[in-house]
Amino acid sequence: WNEAIDDIKIYNYARTQKQILQDMNAGHPSVGSPVGSYVAYWQLDEVYGSTAYDLFINNNNGTITGAAWSLDGKFNGTLQFDASSDYIDIGDPSDGSLDFGTGNFSLAVWVNETSNQSIGVRGILDKSNFGSGVIGYSLYHIEVGDARGDDLVGFFVDDNSATNEVNSTTPIGDEQWHHIAATFNGTTDEMK
Repeated sequence: WNEAIDDIKIYNYARTQKQILQDMNAGHPSVGSPVGSYVAYWQLDEVYGSTAYDLFINNNNGTITGAAWSLDGKFNGTLQFDASSDYIDIGDPSDGSLDFGTGNFSLAVWVNETSNQSIGVRGILDKSNFGSGVIGYSLYHIEVGDARGDDLVGFFVDDNSATNEVNSTTPIGDEQWHHIAATFNGTTDEMK
């Protein structure tokens, strides 16, 4: 296995550094977070079956393809993915709960990656439409040999009129758990 993913959260606002740190360390939204907090939360603690359950009221459950359950997660269970064909398909919720357009939002996930010797990009969390331009957002692992650097994390947002992208400077392919958080402020086009 090349990647393990645990505890995925999506928020409909741009989280502050303080909120991200408190969430990372305590496992829950910080005091002062906007009402509603996250709009999707997959704990990935099921450890059996082919469904990743969303704990938020929108019930954006996902169908697991190829990934294997493990008890070696950051918090209890986790899903382990190979580098080629494993994924969770959430679909495109008709309520628009995962569509942010040019609005604010944040993504947070724990990942444990091995260094992969292939060139390219491997998705971690993605909601985009590659068939008609790259409308949406993606959090991804930049693998070894890419011009941007080796074993880094990238984040892009595209609303079909402008593309914003930012990449980390710290490698994650060390077989350790890393908390990855990305925020987008649609008013200022600021990404972190």
